[in-house]
Amino acid sequence: MNRREDSADPIVAVDAMTAHFPLPAPLLIGDLNIAARDYAFVQVRSAAGYVGKGYVLSHGFPLDAIINNLFRPILLNKDPSQVVSLWEECYKSTIAAGRVGLVMRALSLVDTALWDIKAQRAGLPLWQLLGGYRVELPVMMVAGYLTEKRGPDEISEELVRYAEAGYTLLKIARSLDNTSMRRLLGLLLEALPARCRVVVDGLWGWRSVAEVEDDLARWEVVPELGHRLAWLEDPFPPENVQLYRALSRAVSVPVGVGDDLTDSHAMQFLISEGCASVARVDALAIGGVTTALKLMHLADMNGVPISPHVCPEVHVHLGAALPGCLAVEMFDPTGNNLDVSYRFIIGGPKVSQGNIYAPTVPGLGFDIDWEFVRAHSA
Repeated sequence: MNRREDSADPIVAVDAMTAHFPLPAPLLIGDLNIAARDYAFVQVRSAAGYVGKGYVLSHGFPLDAIINNLFRPILLNKDPSQVVSLWEECYKSTIAAGRVGLVMRALSLVDTALWDIKAQRAGLPLWQLLGGYRVELPVMMVAGYLTEKRGPDEISEELVRYAEAGYTLLKIARSLDNTSMRRLLGLLLEALPARCRVVVDGLWGWRSVAEVEDDLARWEVVPELGHRLAWLEDPFPPENVQLYRALSRAVSVPVGVGDDLTDSHAMQFLISEGCASVARVDALAIGGVTTALKLMHLADMNGVPISPHVCPEVHVHLGAALPGCLAVEMFDPTGNNLDVSYRFIIGGPKVSQGNIYAPTVPGLGFDIDWEFVRAHSA
């Protein structure tokens, strides 16, 4: 299809909304007590009937208002196939206050929806349009998060069940109680098969390298757990690149960084300066597929593996398109008490025995139960 024909199919609708989903029990993650999950959603529709979509954890912030008020007027009547051009137009229109943060998260949603349309038009799954490197990728299963009713013993039993189902990379959350952390890690070291490794999510909770070193010693991670700890995730806010540089020189434990990061320049520094053992590129926060592709190429050139942050229906395409992806993060799509996206996702990638498989249908390959979402809209 040539450009003239593409231009005959302009964007006719851009609609964003937010939905609120209470959790069965609050998550206890570091200093945070999370009682509900809030998501932002977007639909972009072309005159020919192509519909692009995206969703992301909004953490209670009004991403929908940014899209509807700031980006919709820019996108309407434009050619949706010109994804990068539209990205730049949206970025430049909000550059005074929107280079990072909520505006970048909103732009990430819009960009992802436009790539969905572009792949549908091409008749290809997005991962094939972007490069088509492989079909099958490992999963990082998020399961070991504390609640008021779950302690180390219950979490250990849950992770063992996932290991028995074929998952070899398992993610738990840091507890502020070092005794509890030491017990949980000890249970996992004893109960998990030797092939399994554990990621510990620090959720930006430490303030210094010394605090990290002290807690690792109290957990008795080194040398007892040693190679079984895949990486320590997000010990500091990812924008604090100097702390990450210092940490990378101070500890032997691998460090992953990037969850919810909206500053691509910070991620560029972390990758190129060797501050990250694993780059947690988050396409739905850092600028969409357009920006994530650039960072994944950069990571590959620097020998830094990637593990994208949640939204597996989108990130499986990036992991399957290019080399360097260690694992696609996800919560149990058959049901869990940590994340509710499984309740509104229709279709999407198949998961079996610890692996995720890139979709074969055009576009992103999933849909959203819009009626269910609207019923929970804010």
